[in-house]
Amino acid sequence: MEFTLHKLPRHQAVEQILEHLPGIQPSSIETYLLFLRVASDVFVAQQKHLARFGLSDGKLSVLLQLLLAAQAPLSPSQLAERVGVTRATITDLVAGLERAGLLRREVCAEDGRMALLHLTEQGHALLDGLLPEHFQRLQGLMQALDEQEKQELVRLLGKISQNLGALREP
Repeated sequence: MEFTLHKLPRHQAVEQILEHLPGIQPSSIETYLLFLRVASDVFVAQQKHLARFGLSDGKLSVLLQLLLAAQAPLSPSQLAERVGVTRATITDLVAGLERAGLLRREVCAEDGRMALLHLTEQGHALLDGLLPEHFQRLQGLMQALDEQEKQELVRLLGKISQNLGALREP
């Protein structure tokens, strides 16, 4: 099921809801709702694009990390750390990519208990076909902004990111 926020409350509706909540700025709520809608729309569009290649964000992240580490294969735990997921999650991602023939495991020569992960030729070929189009799409998304606006957006998103604690449970 797809979650999107296409019908945002109008300014008057936000003000009406906040009428009994002094100190809450309508502009903060409206900005957040717009940010959430755009993020949701971007996520849905990217998921649809990656699905054409049999991938998800997580699978693409794994493949990109293996591409970057081509000369030094990674263990599943190293890969989990680089991708920013749990070991259980990386196990599932790796299993799916291995079944698809995009990566392979080999036993570590120094420690036979440890597996090392490599991209297969099929994995390289998939990335060779995907990445140019994927990066063109990302560039197309951001082309509405000039360089100064992109830098400002990065700065503003960084400030929002620093305040994520406000949404987390105490």
